[in-house]
Amino acid sequence: AKISQISEQLGVSLNPDSKISSLDPFTRQGVEIARAFFHEGDFIILDEPTTLLAPAQVEKLFSILIQVRNKGKGVILVTHKLSEVEKYVDDIAVLRGGKLFLNKCKKEIKREELIRAIIGTERETKRQEKSKISKTRSTPEKYLVIEDIVLPPLTQGSGLKGFSLEIYKGEILGITGVPGNGQTEILELLSGLRKASSGNVYIDSLKYSQNSLARLRRSESAFIFPEKDREGLSLDSSFTDNMLLSRKWLKHNSNLGSIEGQKLSNAAKKAINRFNIKSGGSNLPVKSLSGGNRQKIVLAREIEGSVKLLVAAEPVRGLDIHSSNEIAGYFRELKDRGCVTIIISGDMEFLMSLCDRIAVIYKGRINYLEKKNGVNQEKFGKAMLGYN
Repeated sequence: AKISQISEQLGVSLNPDSKISSLDPFTRQGVEIARAFFHEGDFIILDEPTTLLAPAQVEKLFSILIQVRNKGKGVILVTHKLSEVEKYVDDIAVLRGGKLFLNKCKKEIKREELIRAIIGTERETKRQEKSKISKTRSTPEKYLVIEDIVLPPLTQGSGLKGFSLEIYKGEILGITGVPGNGQTEILELLSGLRKASSGNVYIDSLKYSQNSLARLRRSESAFIFPEKDREGLSLDSSFTDNMLLSRKWLKHNSNLGSIEGQKLSNAAKKAINRFNIKSGGSNLPVKSLSGGNRQKIVLAREIEGSVKLLVAAEPVRGLDIHSSNEIAGYFRELKDRGCVTIIISGDMEFLMSLCDRIAVIYKGRINYLEKKNGVNQEKFGKAMLGYN
């Protein structure tokens, strides 16, 4: 009866007997808010609550949160979506690098001040750069050319809408932006997981169809997906078994359809030493390892052999500084070998320390592209918000 009463107050249809797994993302959010009411909590804290919601559901969710506020309860909203911040909240706090850079009433904050707090000043950005500036080739050679790709999203987000980009041999290109603006679709396109509605992809001057992109993944390209535990690893399996998920590892360590155990064991030990993976042994399940070691397992598997193209999404998410620096070192090694590396990440400090150029994607298109040393912080911030 109490759940039904709260459900009516919030305007969300909640069946007390429903399984959570059967509910859509909006109704799940309603359950969490109702739970706070049920236990008479004073605060509701939501972390990126609108990521999977349709626009109409977003409006409904915030109408509920406004009701919550009007009943005297506090709402803390953690979000990247500044359009929601500007429209709905009362006060704004900006966290960057674990420090509080801004905490004011929204009415007292100008947009330029907000952007500066989020992105940082030119001086701060330069101070964060730790790597040497890579030498620019006088006549760079294009390796990957993407022309007018259209790829709708599978769930929420913008997908790709006329996405175009040119990338050069030996270049590390960073792509960043507010989540849901087409980052996932770039990875799906180049890995051959999904077929574009229209547009062309050229690699080393050759035009690739979607089928040939899928074949490319099995040969000279490597891909690191953002959710390594869900999309990149079998957590209950051993290090060696996870390495065999790669066609290249399987090919190099088998003969006439049979895996050569000793050869595989030796290759695994070599990879563990090269990538400084603290595994406790190659036969233990990878779920027993730290996040940094799991990420290095994925990297070790993907960049085995000759790699000409690496696309890595959020490669250092959740990692400590030491592990992040190790991952960056491997990317630099690939660059020295002429590999083209695309890093899709929201970690600006990591991108600024490593990439040659940085692009901002907004609603499925590149909204800003500049060499790392020429990045204009104000234009960069506005591009992320769609103001350019």
